[in-house]
Amino acid sequence: MNEKLQLNMINNIQLNNFRSYKDLQVELSKNINVFIGENGQGKTNLLEAIYFISNIRSHRTRSDKDLIHVEDDFARIIVNTEKNNKKEKIMCVIHAEGKYFSINNNVVAKTSDILGRINTILFYPNETKIFSDTPSSRRTFFDVEIGKTSKNYTRIFQEFNNLLKDRNRLLKEEKIDKILLDVITKKMIESQLFIINERKFITEFINNKIKNNLKKLSSDEFEIDMTYISSVKDLNFDEMLSKYNSNIDRDSFARTTTEGIHRDDYEFKTNGVEISKYLSQGQTRLVLLAIKFVLIDYIILKTKENPILLLDDVLSELDLNHQKKLIKSIPNYVQTIITTTEYNLVFKNADIRKYQIKESKILIKEDFDVKQ
Repeated sequence: MNEKLQLNMINNIQLNNFRSYKDLQVELSKNINVFIGENGQGKTNLLEAIYFISNIRSHRTRSDKDLIHVEDDFARIIVNTEKNNKKEKIMCVIHAEGKYFSINNNVVAKTSDILGRINTILFYPNETKIFSDTPSSRRTFFDVEIGKTSKNYTRIFQEFNNLLKDRNRLLKEEKIDKILLDVITKKMIESQLFIINERKFITEFINNKIKNNLKKLSSDEFEIDMTYISSVKDLNFDEMLSKYNSNIDRDSFARTTTEGIHRDDYEFKTNGVEISKYLSQGQTRLVLLAIKFVLIDYIILKTKENPILLLDDVLSELDLNHQKKLIKSIPNYVQTIITTTEYNLVFKNADIRKYQIKESKILIKEDFDVKQ
């Protein structure tokens, strides 16, 4: 571990009226925390709350109202964090009209100021569909990861989207204002050059590290090659401007901007074949996990802080051997929260704190019937 790394952890979490939780307080270990319970008992809701307060959004719903307990008109999340012995209280209150955040009881002016206070990396089973889903879903996946470590990226990305909307609105007009179109296009290019560099960097970073992570996680021998696909990624400003100018007639006919980073994609192949068509579901899960472990290093590189690892139902579809490899691969300086339906031998470790969840009630428990 890098000596300059700032150790980051959640000491405890409090939930009020969040999803299935009316009132919850739970203390967390700085190492591995395992929440064990049958489906529908509230395990995923707990991880969603932690993800929400670190990323200001849910990974399960676009409507914050869905997070409020059905019998109540507000929900509250409170986490007490510690970073190099400096403690901080972060709170989010969600209600029908919106949400607000506070740090040490001081309301933050901008919601986006919360980003980066607690970095989390979340794995959930349905996320493996990004390999077979739309280019938009893959762009969003990596834009979110890059944005966790760079408010500048988030700001420039939002600026680009606003410019894109303005450009597309111009292209829909019967008589296009060519001067205004040129101004918007040039600003778009400046934003795109920055975004492309960040997307290329994370692609190269993952490619350099994923092979080693796969070796740690899997007994199978296969390699993954990730490629960032863009029609404009290797062009400089003047070349991009020339390309956009030559596309004006096509864009006018289509009434939209036909090329740019909003059309980019990421490709994942093994032996020259897309992994969604070649690998089993279990192998695909391991690839995604290998990427998540690379993202730990990515966040540490960019922020000098360890993220918190959230693993939802991560052991399903993995045999005992791969489960052991997974647990062994978790760095000892990364606080980890795992949910699972069964307790088994991989958890018989002194550094693992075990909890039982039943009907959104949580108990610390040391004795479980062990699945062999």
